Amino acid sequence: MADQPPSPMSVEHPPGASASNDAGSLASRSRPAAGARFAALAAVVVVLGLTLVQLYRANRLCHGEFTYSTDAAYQHLTAARQLVDAGPQAWSGDASFARTMSASAAWGWTILLAGLMRLPWLSAEAAVGGGGAAMLPAAANMAFAAALLLIAGHLLRRECSAGAMFGGLVLLSVLTPAPALVLAGTEWPARAVFVLLAAAACIGLIERDDAGVGSVAKATLAVALMMLMGHEGLIVLLAIALWAIGQRRLRRMWLPLATATLLVGVMGVVVFKGGGWIAPNAWAIWWADTKAQLGREGIGYFYSGFLGSLATVVSLFALVAVALLWMRRADAASTKADDRERAAWLFVYIVTALVHVALVRGEPLAASAWLMPMGFVAVGRGMARGAASPTESRKGLVLVVLACLVPIVLIAMPSLRLTIDAPDRCADAWKTDRAVASFVRTFFPNGPVAATRCGLLTFDTNARVVDLRGLHDPQVALARVRGDYTVDYVTQRTTGAGVQIVLEDSDRVLPVGGVAAWRSIGGWCTPSDHWRIQLWAANPGMDQDARIALRLAAERAPAGVEHWFAGHAGGPPETASGPG
Repeated sequence: MADQPPSPMSVEHPPGASASNDAGSLASRSRPAAGARFAALAAVVVVLGLTLVQLYRANRLCHGEFTYSTDAAYQHLTAARQLVDAGPQAWSGDASFARTMSASAAWGWTILLAGLMRLPWLSAEAAVGGGGAAMLPAAANMAFAAALLLIAGHLLRRECSAGAMFGGLVLLSVLTPAPALVLAGTEWPARAVFVLLAAAACIGLIERDDAGVGSVAKATLAVALMMLMGHEGLIVLLAIALWAIGQRRLRRMWLPLATATLLVGVMGVVVFKGGGWIAPNAWAIWWADTKAQLGREGIGYFYSGFLGSLATVVSLFALVAVALLWMRRADAASTKADDRERAAWLFVYIVTALVHVALVRGEPLAASAWLMPMGFVAVGRGMARGAASPTESRKGLVLVVLACLVPIVLIAMPSLRLTIDAPDRCADAWKTDRAVASFVRTFFPNGPVAATRCGLLTFDTNARVVDLRGLHDPQVALARVRGDYTVDYVTQRTTGAGVQIVLEDSDRVLPVGGVAAWRSIGGWCTPSDHWRIQLWAANPGMDQDARIALRLAAERAPAGVEHWFAGHAGGPPETASGPG
């Protein structure tokens, strides 16, 4: 018989067989789904246990003063505390609110922390130093890490066995890497959760023939939450919109896309009202740095951003080419929504990874962590049992799945080491950022001091801190975008504020050459990153006082905190470790 096989809708069952077959099918599908859920819960227990061990190690290395590995964690905590202190008036939309929110690249994360700080048993501790409030980011991130694994498990619950689910989710937590992100204290785990939810909701809205008002509402809400966790969500929406255009179903996405556009516009207006650029300060600084590098490197900027390898560029462009070609094959070969969704996940992940990796240019691995769960789900669904039944389509699917593994491997290679070293990174922050905050609190309690790394310094002291990087001050960020960030500009800001000392971290964001009136005193360093924070006397009259203060700080410093002192008359610097 050369006739084509009948479609699934035209298959006739023998009398009495349909109900029993359907029941057996449902039972066979529910058993692996239940086993996958149990495996996901087991993976959550293992990952949270590993995270708690890392938290304990980090706290010991920090001598009981747990310190997040990133200064951005304290930047969000400071903004959240300012919202709490301002009370209901904080939401009036005045210039103070605009200035506070411009310092946050993830408004949703800052608002969440502010809401948690209002809890009765934490509100009294949200003052300087934070108390228990300082641990809110770690607690929230542990919850989001657990949610991330459960959501990924839910999306793959019928695609793999329980054992594969458990092993895959544990591997995902290492590649993300979840424990290191918890110790970083930023919004990255929350962003990964909402990116995954938004991708799932939007792909379902595009491909499901029965998508209705409820599907539109879910996709819109998920997109709104994703955008509140950072403008990186725009990259995901770009990939989803391209897929919708290819499927000729873009009009299904009009409300989620309009919501994202509205939120970005509102954020831009608020920041602009506070004297900043058209986006949060972090994005303004990124754009300023990108413009400067484009001016120096030209077209080389783009390929050097792909992890510094031209081979990587070729690989990633090949992924997009394969995905674009296979998208039309999958559309023509399958009438099943499940098969189209598998293609959509792969396409959205590939385009998102390509654009993001092109833009991050040397950002820490954690900044790309939100890509890993999306890639995990895309590859998991692509390799699932029964995917893409036509033989030719299955071959194309396998090719795309294998291609997807390239950016996953490239992005995740350092993850294992980062997971192991996360407590040591917290210890480095304690030896430098925490030591600097203690120095200012002891010798310059009211300031004013200027700094390029202001998060913990602002959160942990009462001193007036003048931001020289622009992450906390929208006017500085705007000056960097306009190209006005010069030696004269820095001099004007520090002199006008009566700054006594300047604290510059190793990123060297200050204009090349520095301010001639400043005197190098010394600073704080770690064995792995010497001269990480440099202390300057902002005027000749502070030279001797700053030297004496740094010497006293070195004598009182706990074990492990290292100081260095600038040599006189061009002599070499000397170092000193805390006596403990």
